[in-house]
Amino acid sequence: MPFCPRCREEYDASVARCAECGAELVASLDAASAAAGSREARILVEDEQVGRSLVDALLVEGLQVNLDADKHPWRDRMVPAVVVPADLQEFVAVLVTRSDRFQVVETDEQGRGLVGFFDPTSLAALRRHPLIRRKPKDIAAMGEAVIPELVELLAAGEPEIRRWASRRLLDQGAAGATALRGALFSGVSQGDRDLVFTAIRALDEAEAGGVPVDRSVPAAVRGALTAEDPSARALGCLVLGRFGARDDVARLIPLLADPEPLVLEEAVEAIEALTGVALGLHAGCTAEEREREVARLRDALTREGGDG
Repeated sequence: MPFCPRCREEYDASVARCAECGAELVASLDAASAAAGSREARILVEDEQVGRSLVDALLVEGLQVNLDADKHPWRDRMVPAVVVPADLQEFVAVLVTRSDRFQVVETDEQGRGLVGFFDPTSLAALRRHPLIRRKPKDIAAMGEAVIPELVELLAAGEPEIRRWASRRLLDQGAAGATALRGALFSGVSQGDRDLVFTAIRALDEAEAGGVPVDRSVPAAVRGALTAEDPSARALGCLVLGRFGARDDVARLIPLLADPEPLVLEEAVEAIEALTGVALGLHAGCTAEEREREVARLRDALTREGGDG
């Protein structure tokens, strides 16, 4: 009898594709494992108790997994890691998202997550959005009418659900990219770093796939540079570095004196991206060093005909 290589479900011999995920069926689960080769994916977890619980849950689903350890990608420590076949990584992520026992408790800028035990408030959010339980191809077929619901999911706050919603918005082409752009700028004004990075990753993917993306920046993003919230200031710098213009350098220069290290870091990176001028500034620099680097930047812009 054939099996789905992703969901691991057994089907009647007359069936060619999985009813759940659309994958082409294989003759056996051994064939699925052989096709995947020795590739692995590692699902990082908060502690060993979470790891063992997740392993047990995946074994119930028929997945061959084990518990190992790996270095936490954005903290200097080792954490347990559940090792799964690489081709099943997205399936596991969806399983975690839908679970009433686990959730992704934090993510880094590249979207790598750390799984922890479930917060009951997440289940309430999930139940409010039955759209998540529908197949991607069915959601894509709904057309632009589904975009407001997907934007609502982007705003829900759970990282895995946000990434799921961003992928579904990509299925909507240019209209989905427009919605992602709006979510990006909303994230800046809210100081929501995860939302901003989720939207940026999705927009980069859209452009790589040939979808036109409007790169103009609304006034509200530039206004975030003077916001009271340092997270909003930092995100304003980040977005201008990605989507801004040379004229924005003059707006970014005052942020080089910002007392918040993250704001300074993002301002430096944005100016470097917009001008190509490397700045030797960091959180521990003195006022004299900062003035010297700013003067050097202005000189470089003047020589090139810019207006810093």
